[in-house]
Amino acid sequence: MDMGKQKMMEGKKAFQRELLQIAVPVTLQCLMQSSFSVVDQIMTGQLGSISIAGIGLGGKFASIYSVVAAAFGKYYVLIFRAEDDVRQMTGYVLTAYALVAPVKVQNMILGGILRSGGRTTFVMIIDMIGTWIFGVPLGLLTAFVFHLPIASVYFVLSMEECVRLIISLAVFRKKKWMQTL
Repeated sequence: MDMGKQKMMEGKKAFQRELLQIAVPVTLQCLMQSSFSVVDQIMTGQLGSISIAGIGLGGKFASIYSVVAAAFGKYYVLIFRAEDDVRQMTGYVLTAYALVAPVKVQNMILGGILRSGGRTTFVMIIDMIGTWIFGVPLGLLTAFVFHLPIASVYFVLSMEECVRLIISLAVFRKKKWMQTL
């Protein structure tokens, strides 16, 4: 193997090693978070419909938090020692989060209500449609095709929340999710 190819292979291996050092912990964290969500749903589901509804309504506090985060985000980033461009991007991300948070909260509440009716498969299907048919493809397009900044990618990716809300409202209004438990 000539010297140029060897250096290229070494560079490729170094890149792969660095990528794994970043990707493996993030992937494990996502798996743990997902596992926690499953366990949380199992535990919450055992507590009954009143508890599920209480948890859903408690999520409304998150809407208040999102407004505060957007309003005071520029001061929040001053707590950390970061470069100006990181602070600016953090402000954009907090704004995107604040715009999407009320829809996320409504989905948490509505998802809890739909689950409490006993038709948990409905919520799973709604989540799969929102995530895999809308969220992931839109996120991939904005990140890798249009090369938008992270705040824009997050905002567009979060449009899956709007899709889920629209579908959930339609299911809720039809009342087919209710069953005697």
